[in-house]
Amino acid sequence: MKALKIIVIILIIIIGVALVMAVTQPSEGSLESSIVINASPEMIYEEAINIKKMDVWSPWYNIEPSAFSYEGPEEGVGATSKWVSENPDLGVGSLTIIEAVPNESLRTKMVFEGFNGTFNSWLKLTPEGDATKVEWGYDYSELDMVARFFMSMMDINEQMTPMFEKGLEDLRQIVESKPTPEPEIMEEEIAMDSLAIEE
Repeated sequence: MKALKIIVIILIIIIGVALVMAVTQPSEGSLESSIVINASPEMIYEEAINIKKMDVWSPWYNIEPSAFSYEGPEEGVGATSKWVSENPDLGVGSLTIIEAVPNESLRTKMVFEGFNGTFNSWLKLTPEGDATKVEWGYDYSELDMVARFFMSMMDINEQMTPMFEKGLEDLRQIVESKPTPEPEIMEEEIAMDSLAIEE
């Protein structure tokens, strides 16, 4: 009987600590990383608006590629990447493109099984001379008590920042290794050149 009382007291203490941790954890937050890539916004956007191309430089996809599947269109709003894994770094969830401004930005909605709240990620492209500044981040809000408790158990920014930085670096390598497209020659210019040659 005495042992049962001790167990009950320990459980009450654990629950109390968990509640305090959850209550003191903010229900919203955000994080972002950035990099400058020597390429045009158009070249970078191509690697982000296509859901399968996005996964190539996603650090989470590379943890377990076989866990991923796709729904909806291959690119643009509605394109969805889903994953089911026993790996705790992945779990079960999905990512869907919900907004897209060509060559400027896109926004995705994320769902994580077991976590109730609103989770979004975003990508912003800003020209800087012949290069482009790429900002990639995420934000969350409206976390319930369970999600807030699990968030309190980890330094989410400390864990996520290296992943975002790796993803941006992989994106940089992919884009900068692509051949730079030749400028298009207008038909009128070709015609004028032909006339000049004939004269």
